[in-house]
Amino acid sequence: QQLVQSHLQDSPWYSARSAMDNVPVSHEHPSGEVDDTVAPATGDCMDFAALQARARAILQSTAQEVRRHYDSIRELVDRRLSTLQAGKRLLDSGGEQALLAKQASLDAAAADDGLVQGARSARASFEHAAELLRAAQAAPPVEGLVGKEDFGRLAEMFETRAKVYQHVADLLSEPTAAPALSPAEADAVRWVEARHECERACALTAEGCSNMAKSTARNSRRVCDAACA
Repeated sequence: QQLVQSHLQDSPWYSARSAMDNVPVSHEHPSGEVDDTVAPATGDCMDFAALQARARAILQSTAQEVRRHYDSIRELVDRRLSTLQAGKRLLDSGGEQALLAKQASLDAAAADDGLVQGARSARASFEHAAELLRAAQAAPPVEGLVGKEDFGRLAEMFETRAKVYQHVADLLSEPTAAPALSPAEADAVRWVEARHECERACALTAEGCSNMAKSTARNSRRVCDAACA
């Protein structure tokens, strides 16, 4: 509560409210005389004109902040629309095949990199497992433990497999080159992929409806044949 109170007291609205509390207040006695008194205040008094000026300054500052954010958002939207329009022009100009080729190249390069990373991870796992197997084989016998006599053979197999994965990683250590996609090209590729997904979904839906219609026709035929028999 003290933290909230301190935060409120630091705000300009609290200062404006305090200033309003310090504005002179006129009290009219039953005798008709007017007694100008000042409401209790904790700081210096601020007249109404100063209060208006402070409120106007706060509103102007708020309006400037809102305008600044609006201009920033409008700039981002304009830039995004410009990129989308550039991608649309690429497709309208017949660039779909080239764009899909670039995306396929990027996908292949990513798969290659994933394979290399997987080979290195597998090599490390097999080496670690072989090390643990040999350490366990050299340890004193454990009552109830089954298969310890195979630890040495398994360790040799794992070490051999680790060397194979290391060889694969060494053969593919050179990264695969792939063409880059500009932001407009990436938008165009996403548009094409979304269109293809929609076409596949429509085809599957049509196929399902056709199969359902055929099944319904066969069932109806059987019912008719049974009724006429």
